[in-house]
Amino acid sequence: MTRPLVSWAGLLALVVATVGLFAFASTAGATTAHDVEGQLANRSLSPVPLFPTWLPASTSHSGWYLRVGRHAEFDTETTRTPNGYILTFSFGRGPRSDLHALMRDARRRPDIGITPTRVRRVRIGRRLVYSFRTFNAHILAWREQGYTYSVIGSYYGLTSAELWHVVRSLQPLRVPVPGPSGG
Repeated sequence: MTRPLVSWAGLLALVVATVGLFAFASTAGATTAHDVEGQLANRSLSPVPLFPTWLPASTSHSGWYLRVGRHAEFDTETTRTPNGYILTFSFGRGPRSDLHALMRDARRRPDIGITPTRVRRVRIGRRLVYSFRTFNAHILAWREQGYTYSVIGSYYGLTSAELWHVVRSLQPLRVPVPGPSGG
């Protein structure tokens, strides 16, 4: 009997660690990245989160959703199945400790049962980013604003250049200015 490339338990642990399922998180349905951006802007998170000003064309379809946790952490994700392949793109910010946990797990857990995952430090614009690949994902993670931010392209269809471009495009979310009160 041949051994699978990655165990279901390992895959589940990877998804939980990288996508950032938050305890007591509220889920908001959204259809597009623009909807997610608007929902985040209306949440009054502090500090104002970063959000991509550029997204890969393969993620521009509907099907986006947003999860917001108790401590201003959030995660956005979209999934689609082009040509029978699954593509998942995720962007979010989590607790500061998430970066350490991601690095620990990446170095401990062999990449597909053969070699340890190599974690590289790279500079993308002004950000020092930790970059690593697993059997089915490319993960970029770094600390900013006291949180751990991550950009994840899972499965097939997103290039490293596209993920780097997302990181380069991050800007503080534009929070809508409330209208004049009174009348």
